[in-house]
Amino acid sequence: MKKYLVMALAAMLPLAFVSCGSDSDDTPSKKPTTLTKLSTEEARLFEKITAASGTDSEMTKKTPGSIEFTPEKMVLIHYDLPDGASGKGKTKDLSDFKAKLRTGVAGAEPSDPWDFEWVIGEYTVSGSNYSIPGYGSIDISGGATNLNFQFFDGTQCYASSTPVDYNQYNASQVGAWTCRLWRPTATRIVVMEGANEKFSGQWNEQNRRNGCNLATIATNIKNTIGDFDDAELQELGELRRIYFSPAGRVTFYFQRAAYRIYNGSWSLDANQSFSWVLDGNVGNSLINAVGSGSIEFDGNEAAVTLYFVANKHKYNGYVMFRLAPINS
Repeated sequence: MKKYLVMALAAMLPLAFVSCGSDSDDTPSKKPTTLTKLSTEEARLFEKITAASGTDSEMTKKTPGSIEFTPEKMVLIHYDLPDGASGKGKTKDLSDFKAKLRTGVAGAEPSDPWDFEWVIGEYTVSGSNYSIPGYGSIDISGGATNLNFQFFDGTQCYASSTPVDYNQYNASQVGAWTCRLWRPTATRIVVMEGANEKFSGQWNEQNRRNGCNLATIATNIKNTIGDFDDAELQELGELRRIYFSPAGRVTFYFQRAAYRIYNGSWSLDANQSFSWVLDGNVGNSLINAVGSGSIEFDGNEAAVTLYFVANKHKYNGYVMFRLAPINS
């Protein structure tokens, strides 16, 4: 089965950089990239954050489980909310994600950022102080074991955490190119049942809502195959961004009425292949909770291929995203 998948991928790879919807068979030669390694001097990732002993319950509630300051001056804050909590699965956008993701943010009550599972925004740095408009600031001068949170309402909390090496995937050339925020511009999907191709299709962003809209794509697949389970993909809607962190995180940003964020870890291999594990085993029929993929570059664009299984392993295949860098 893997042999057929590899053969199908080899046949489709040249099409990754041809405008979707075109009948042209002309495949341009791969261009050298001018992508550069992003500076991680101010980037940080703190995981397993816990409030200092003796902290009251209100301050403990405000202390996130993890916080990442990316090289692109964005922040991703996660709260470990239990199932059934009102903010579970909701995202608070403090900056409209540089005004590039705005169509429908989760802005309903509760409005305090710590009442959401995810908080995204921008940050600035002054010395050891990281300021997040709409959230507060974090002083890291005490190191990972002595973080000082100053929240926007005037309260503060000291916490400890586990620091993460932020350059583990910046050493290699491929890693330095990959580690950044990407915008999907085209999608190609092949679905196999054993050795038989059941579906193939390609979409681009000429029609913005169809380019990487997994809900629309899932409907196409379901109309062709019939028994393809598309419920989760209908909830996700459009894939807006993919972020590969030099610290070993991978984040998928979806948007349908409100942002849905899938976050986890990724591991880069020397042959440009990679694997990922999403936190809490979240996933769907096309971006499984655990999986493998590959990365190909053509100039400053990339093709990321994610291999998947669906419908309890009845189907397998791959989804390929053509990506453009937000910052090159």
